[in-house]
Amino acid sequence: GGDIMFNHLDDRAIVVRTGPQVVLGTGSPLLIRNEGMPRRDGTRGDLYITLEVHMPHALDADQQRLLRNAFPPSASSSSGSTRSPEILSVSYDELVEYKSAEWTQIESQDEATADIEKISNDSYAHGQSAGRRKR
Repeated sequence: GGDIMFNHLDDRAIVVRTGPQVVLGTGSPLLIRNEGMPRRDGTRGDLYITLEVHMPHALDADQQRLLRNAFPPSASSSSGSTRSPEILSVSYDELVEYKSAEWTQIESQDEATADIEKISNDSYAHGQSAGRRKR
């Protein structure tokens, strides 16, 4: 949660306050009542916006310290049960190359399931059940 400020088309600053439990990211839609297009009766319609969140690619030491201090320590970090798995940086092309075989297998399974559902639906529509013809 927090405050999101943006300039409206007429250069007014609009502040949207979200609750502490609200998590917003790129693509999150927001509806802002009475800030949309003007109507003939003098009122305004609703304004719909979609967020585009930009994250930093790196943080310097001061930024890291400020970020760590902005949040209380988690229970798991103080209990000693925290894992530190190896993390590697890969490009999108490397990800596609590495995972494409798995994705192809999943797509093949989805296509097979769709074919089975189609056969089942066609059989049902023609009075057949589980591969048997209606007598």
